Amino acid sequence: MALKLFCALFMVLSMAGFSKEVKDESTGLTFPEKVTIEKDGKTYQLSNTGVATRRKLIVKVYSIASYLQDGAFKGGDKFAPLLGDEFAKEIIIKFNHDVSGEKLRASFEDALKSNLSQADYGSLQQQITQVLGVFNDVKPGDEYVIRALPGGYTAILQNGKELSSLTNSTFSKALWATWVGPNSVVKRDNLVTNLQ
Repeated sequence: MALKLFCALFMVLSMAGFSKEVKDESTGLTFPEKVTIEKDGKTYQLSNTGVATRRKLIVKVYSIASYLQDGAFKGGDKFAPLLGDEFAKEIIIKFNHDVSGEKLRASFEDALKSNLSQADYGSLQQQITQVLGVFNDVKPGDEYVIRALPGGYTAILQNGKELSSLTNSTFSKALWATWVGPNSVVKRDNLVTNLQ
């Protein structure tokens, strides 16, 4: 009996050292439950708000996990803190299918066009071209992280390496609207299921 109790206690203590994960049931891909962002001497703790799958016809292109700064959601509209620029937030995209860089850039550009006014798109076109230019051909297992901090700072990382950054609130809000706005490319409700 004492041995069984000791083994059970050991397993609980061992598991406490591992971070929990969230899973996209559609693809089987997993993501951390929590992430930490450090920038300019500040540390932001974020928790997962949900996961979704980007589909193109029958192809499951990628799984996406959304994160929001702890304490940012205080009830009400679940999408508001994800669409604003007052809090740290992050998107992790794990690819489940090959996609050419050209198609990836075109997809993001189309999404930005649908979420920006014509005037805003025109004024930001040079920066948009520069930021989207970092998207390359991807294969299953490749990962992009899109990170935003208060004030409109946005950074794009591929497989852990920062590729590009831009500080512009209009751009940041439009980019997040790709997944959590009314014209979302995924089932956006799935990205806020963990907000309580």
